[in-house]
Amino acid sequence: MERAFTVGKDVMIRTSERRDFKRCQQRWAWGWRQGLVPKGPPANALWFGIGIHLALAEWYKGPGLKRGRHPADTWEEYVNGEIAYIRTQKYDGADYSDDEFVEALDLGSAMLKGYMGTYGRDDSWSIIRAEQPFEIQFPRQKVKGEPFLFAGTFDLVYRDLADDDRIKLAEHKSYKQIQTNHLPLDDQTIGYAAAANIMLVMQKVLKRGESIEGITYNILRKALPDSRPKNSDGLYLNKNGSVSKQQPAPYFHREFIERTPAEYTHAFRHMDAEVEQMELLRSREISPTKNPTRDCSWDCAFFDMCQLHERGEDWREYRDAMFKVQDPYADHRYSGKSA
Repeated sequence: MERAFTVGKDVMIRTSERRDFKRCQQRWAWGWRQGLVPKGPPANALWFGIGIHLALAEWYKGPGLKRGRHPADTWEEYVNGEIAYIRTQKYDGADYSDDEFVEALDLGSAMLKGYMGTYGRDDSWSIIRAEQPFEIQFPRQKVKGEPFLFAGTFDLVYRDLADDDRIKLAEHKSYKQIQTNHLPLDDQTIGYAAAANIMLVMQKVLKRGESIEGITYNILRKALPDSRPKNSDGLYLNKNGSVSKQQPAPYFHREFIERTPAEYTHAFRHMDAEVEQMELLRSREISPTKNPTRDCSWDCAFFDMCQLHERGEDWREYRDAMFKVQDPYADHRYSGKSA
């Protein structure tokens, strides 16, 4: 299973790859350099988020104010398809129950129905592009080397008719808890906005002088709705009709953060520096470091293997038994685009 993935003459970098690299270089090396993915059912958070994105992409398909299929219908079709597929997999003889998927089916349906009840058709969102893959080539800045290819998929670019027709990028997020303190320094999503800006200018979708002015974080909380009755102010009531002291946290939240051309420039400088470090690891001039945290046990698929690796035990045997190899760049390959 000793294999190192490359992408032709260019170095490719993806947003999920950047996240893993910053989280832990060893995690990046196993996942992106060797292409290791766990055998067995997909992680709940991963396929759940993919499904929510697909459902919202189908709804906001555009163009303009045109809307598509109800997101709850798309979600139910997606999850039922996942269940049918999972049931055909043996996963090396391991027992598997699809109860988790069935529970998620109800949760996602309730979330998306509540979302529609909250925002309706979003009649001020005139859709420009939805769920758009991109590949943009950039020259290296700090070193003389091959250009790098930034690849990914942005969720939604729209014209906000309720805000002076400003052009914005929307990023859909599904969280167990709504937290926004980190968003002003979210350079990964800034990278999406910067890339979308360049691509849409190249395609002449944006007119001269137009640009993406910021990012709307469209957040859905992963929670079933409260079944208690509400009063005219939207407050939940006790059985005796009094207002409850325990009100649920918001189920949905939108936060717009303006972005500047300087931030877009800095985003690509950050990527360039990360590519430089990745190249040193690829060439084996340096070895990957680890970043152990209390989240590793639930946040990293390599947690058990990493412990064997640290103890000097036969971690390769564990790797070969528990992981398979997939090309992490398979759905993004060089297509000749440049900037």
